Amino acid sequence: MKITKKQILVVMSVTVLFFTGFTQIKTIEMVRESNFKKKEMSMKRVKAEVYIDAPINKVWAIVGKNFDENSKFSLEAKKTYYLKKVDGMVGSQRRTVNHKDKVIDVEVIEYDPKKNHVKWEIYNMNVAPLKAGNSSYTLRAHSSGGTILEQKAAFKMKIFFMDWVAKGKFTTLFKTQLAAIKHLAETDEIITPQTKDEIVERYADAINVIK
Repeated sequence: MKITKKQILVVMSVTVLFFTGFTQIKTIEMVRESNFKKKEMSMKRVKAEVYIDAPINKVWAIVGKNFDENSKFSLEAKKTYYLKKVDGMVGSQRRTVNHKDKVIDVEVIEYDPKKNHVKWEIYNMNVAPLKAGNSSYTLRAHSSGGTILEQKAAFKMKIFFMDWVAKGKFTTLFKTQLAAIKHLAETDEIITPQTKDEIVERYADAINVIK
């Protein structure tokens, strides 16, 4: 079969269009990633971790695998549920409704069960004047057979001086949630308003807040 000059030109044109489109997509992705990193650099941060005397797969089931069930360890949440769930989890959206019927909607932006890591970004809320924010859980296996759970948050408020107020609130929230997760993983008991103070006090020394 003889290939004509016209056919060769068509193939070359299609190839150029394909690689041009691919390059444009990669460029857009790189710009988005760069903008996201710049935005994160201007945010306040909170980081905390806790040792949990439970295997890593059990802790991952609580914070990652069942991402829509954070009401089990968050006293602020009356209920949580998926607004959208997609394969691979990245792009999945979860709504948390608090006891005043205020909502916080988040979208999963990183999800890696092999590395026991999940990260989500807040895209809608009417609880506080938040301009931007994200949070994550990362788990590491401990040599004892237990788990180190690391929680991070980065945020920026609409009113700049509220950043420091929010940082204090995030720190308190982390202490409560990490204590609740530790208690749930180790005892299978869910924290309640009646048991909150006792549980938080019991595990206070186990939680390391890195400001």
